[in-house]
Amino acid sequence: MNDYDVSITLPCDHVVWAMGELQNPAEVLQPAIAQKLAASRSSDAIVTLATPDDIREGRVTARGDRLTWRWSARACPILPSA
Repeated sequence: MNDYDVSITLPCDHVVWAMGELQNPAEVLQPAIAQKLAASRSSDAIVTLATPDDIREGRVTARGDRLTWRWSARACPILPSA
C-alpha cells in the first residue's frame, strides 16, 4: 500500500478529479460547489456537484489565472505491472 500527496497546477477553467481527498476545495472551487462537495461526504444519496450549465457559465472553479489542486490518498493498493 502507498500514500500519495499530489499537487497539480492548471489554468483556472480545468477541473481535476482524482482518487483520495481534495485538500483545498475552498481554494479551487466556487463556494456553492465546495459546499455541495462537503455535504456529499455525509450523504448516502448521489450528489451532483456541477451541471453542464455550471461548467459552461464558469460557476465551478475559483477565479484566477491558475489553480493548484492538492489531493491526498492513503493506503492505495499497488497494482501489478503487465
